[in-house]
Amino acid sequence: MTKSVRIVATLFAIIAVVRTASAQQPKDDASQWRVKDLYNYLSAAGEDLSESDISRYCSFIRDSQDPMTGSFEDSHGTFVYSVKADALLQHFGFKSKYPLAVCEPPYRNETSEEVSERMSIAGFREWLDHLYQKWDAYGAGSLRGHFIMPHCINLKRAGKPVDDSPYVQEFRRWILENQKENGFWNRPDDSDFNGWNGMMKMDQAFGAAHLPLPHPEVMIATVLKHQDLTLGTFTSAGGCTNHNALHTLRHCSKNYGLIMWEPIFRAMEQHAKHLEKRYDPESGLFRTPPGFDQPPNVFATSIAASEAGNLIDYCHYLLDPKNTPIIAVEKQHPAQGQQPITRDRIRSLLVRATGLATLSHDKTKEIEKAKHAERNNNMK
Repeated sequence: MTKSVRIVATLFAIIAVVRTASAQQPKDDASQWRVKDLYNYLSAAGEDLSESDISRYCSFIRDSQDPMTGSFEDSHGTFVYSVKADALLQHFGFKSKYPLAVCEPPYRNETSEEVSERMSIAGFREWLDHLYQKWDAYGAGSLRGHFIMPHCINLKRAGKPVDDSPYVQEFRRWILENQKENGFWNRPDDSDFNGWNGMMKMDQAFGAAHLPLPHPEVMIATVLKHQDLTLGTFTSAGGCTNHNALHTLRHCSKNYGLIMWEPIFRAMEQHAKHLEKRYDPESGLFRTPPGFDQPPNVFATSIAASEAGNLIDYCHYLLDPKNTPIIAVEKQHPAQGQQPITRDRIRSLLVRATGLATLSHDKTKEIEKAKHAERNNNMK
C-alpha cells in the first residue's frame, strides 16, 4: 500500500473538526465516557491504539446501542449517527447488536408521527415535505441520508430486498420530483452551497437505494461556477463547504464515467494552491477560508485534511490504467491558453495534495494526543 493511499484512507475517517479525545489508560472511568468522544478518538487515532484499547472502546460503543431505537447514545445524552458508528465498528472487526436507527433523538418528533421504520408511508411523505420546508438543503439532506442509508443496511442484513421498501420507493419519487435547476434540492431562498452540502450527505443513500444520481453534470456545473479563481475557494461560507464542494465534484465524476473531468481537475489544481497558501508553517496549522490572512486554527486544519483527501482520491482514480483512454491528451478540449492535462501533471497534484494532507493529519494527531492527555488528567 502506498503512503498516499494509507493517508487518504485515514483522512476520510477524520471528522471535519478536531474533537476532544477520550481516555485510554486503565484509570479510565467508563461512567464518564461519551460515545461521541470515543467514536471521534477511534476515527482519528485508532491506527495508533493497542488491540485491547480498541476492543474496550468499540465494546463501549457497541453496548451503547439502544435495542428499541437502534441509536448509539450514552448516559450523558450524546449520540453518534447510527450508520457512522456501525461503519466504525465494522472497520475494527465489530458488529452492531441491533438494527440501526433511521433518525436520531433530537429529530424524531418534528411531525405528526415519530420518525422510525414503523411510521406510515403517509407520515414518511409528510416528513420529507417538512424537511424541505423547515430545514436548509444541508440539514434536510443530512436527515434524508441518515434515514435511507441505515434503512437499506437493515433491510440487507434482514435478507429483504431494498427495492421493495415503500420508504425507498417514496424517497426515489420525492428526489426525482423535487430536483431544482441547480441540480440540488434547495428552496428558492436557500443558497447553492447548501445544495451541494446536502448532496454530500445523501450520496451514499443514493447508492444504497439503487437510485442513479439525476443530472450529475448540472451539479458539477453549479459547483464549478462558484469557484473564485483568485482564492481557489468555492464560496466564502467556510466550514465544511469547500470540502463538500470537492466531494461532490469527485463523487459525480467518478461514478458517472469521469464526466467533466478536465474542468474538475483544473479546479482541484487551483484549490491546491489555495490550501498551500492557507498553511502557516510557524504554528503548523491552516487558516480558515476565505482569503489567506485569517488566524490559523485547529478547525481549519482538520478541514484541510478532508479537502486534500478529495484531491488525492481523484488523482488516484484518474491515474487508474482503466481510465487511460478517457484522459488521453488527444481527447481533451483545453480552452484557449490552457495546457493539456498529462499524467505527470496529475502525479504532481497528487504529490502536492499528499504533502498537504500529511501536514494536516500529523498536526491533527498531535492536538488529539494533547486533548487525550488532558482528558485523562481530568479523570484522576
